[in-house]
Amino acid sequence: MLKLALPNGSLQENTLRLLKHAGMEIQPNGRCGHGISQDSIFSDIIFTRPQAITRLVEKCVCDVGICGMDCVLEHGRWEYPAKSKKWSQIYGSTLFIAAELPYSKKSLQSARIVLIGKYEKVTDGPELLNLLQGSRVYSEYPRWTKDDLCDSVHNITVIPSPGSTEMHVPLEFPLGICISETGETIEKNGLRIISVLAQSPVAVITNSRINVGYGENAHKKLQVQAFANRLLEAFAALKKEENKKTAL
Repeated sequence: MLKLALPNGSLQENTLRLLKHAGMEIQPNGRCGHGISQDSIFSDIIFTRPQAITRLVEKCVCDVGICGMDCVLEHGRWEYPAKSKKWSQIYGSTLFIAAELPYSKKSLQSARIVLIGKYEKVTDGPELLNLLQGSRVYSEYPRWTKDDLCDSVHNITVIPSPGSTEMHVPLEFPLGICISETGETIEKNGLRIISVLAQSPVAVITNSRINVGYGENAHKKLQVQAFANRLLEAFAALKKEENKKTAL
């Protein structure tokens, strides 16, 4: 049986909708932070902040978790299946991404990590690097920003943002990095998406030790794979339904 960590807040509704579509209906148990399910695959279900889910899975408090890829990039050490070239593997990683589900708070589309400001849109490469050179960037993902950008850009200052980044650009900082689904809030604040830095689908994550599958983890690995496959199949069905409605 699996201990499952689920996101509360903005991702909760669409995540529960997807689980129900996969035949795994889960109900939050009031304010206690746990969930209720009749599915025998789960021994415990925890609802918590998405940013904490990577830690719970890394420490084996939970066997599997669902959270945005932005949380994995910022808060976890992770690896992707070896054949994939979409994300680099990190030596000593403790998280394994079992599945990728492109949905977000409001839609069946991935959110995006974006660079925002008053500047015109730039292409990736030299234009982006020149814009960032010597800049002060207010980022909701300071660790990822430093790891991803500071190797290529000199004299960049990264200031951690607790959220609502749009309110402080350009009032205090010329550039910001935040998560965006539709870009509506960014536009309402008179800002532009200068560059899309990364896609942030929802990730199904497990501990790398479970994924290796030795000893007592062999059965858990199979359960995690089955769980991830059920979600992938359910998402494909939901997407098909949405496309049919759009075509009408």
